Amino acid sequence: MWGLYLQAAGMGMQAAGSYWGARMQSSAIQHSAVMDQINANSSALALTGQADLELLNAEAQASAARASADFGVVQAEHDANLARQGAEIRAVRAGAQSAQAEASAQMDELSAQLSELQALSILQRGEYKEQDSRMEFARAKSKATASMAARGLDLGEGAPLSIRAGYDLMSENTAIRIQQAVLADAFGQRMQAQASRVGAAGKRATAALSLAESELDTKMANINADYGMSSATAQSTATKALAAAGLLNARAGADYKKTMASVMRDNASAAAMIKQVMGSQIDPFMAGLTSLIGGAGQVAQSWYRYTQTTGKLN
Repeated sequence: MWGLYLQAAGMGMQAAGSYWGARMQSSAIQHSAVMDQINANSSALALTGQADLELLNAEAQASAARASADFGVVQAEHDANLARQGAEIRAVRAGAQSAQAEASAQMDELSAQLSELQALSILQRGEYKEQDSRMEFARAKSKATASMAARGLDLGEGAPLSIRAGYDLMSENTAIRIQQAVLADAFGQRMQAQASRVGAAGKRATAALSLAESELDTKMANINADYGMSSATAQSTATKALAAAGLLNARAGADYKKTMASVMRDNASAAAMIKQVMGSQIDPFMAGLTSLIGGAGQVAQSWYRYTQTTGKLN
């Protein structure tokens, strides 16, 4: 009999255990659903924050790239202006040097003209000096001839003829010496005039070469400046395009991560809802009642065997 009592007590304890076990299982499932939802929200929040941070970094890099590109254009423009200004300064200096060279060349030409005039003056003075010398010797010859004729000497032979011929010879020799001296002085002046002309031509050629080099330098400076500006502008455009593409890619990546975060939250919410439904469908009372019914059957069988054994059923 006591065995039946113990079996009935055990049946009650088993039913109570089934009740509390089902209740704990339901609570655990619902708690797991809540924790899954919290973890999913945390992961989604972290992913969203990462996406926002990456987007901020991409925007900062794009802004820095654009600023660098703009600075490159400004720097290229500054360098181009400096190059053009330097070429202009050199052109002004070359022009001033050319003007100085032209002024000096004109002075050389004036010096050449003066030397030529001096040479002509020397030739003219020499001609006058030669004429005076010839006239002086002619007067001396005439005087000597008249003197010898007055003394009745034969002028066509002997000493009178030699004396008269001597005057002619001395006159010619003196004229030749005068001509040689005059020609030497005139030649020196003309050589000086030619040197002045050559100097003037050389100065003009140097000035022309300086102006040509300055013009070429200006053209090259403008070409290099334009090339630098074009290169900087093209590089700036390419850099900005790459920055825009990178920013667009970063935004697409951020949007994808945010979408994935939203999907994670939705999936977690759906899974949590399923778990909560599953947990809510566990009925502790029914679990205990089922256990109690199962135990009652066993107790009834035991009671039946007991009554059959003791004969109390009749």
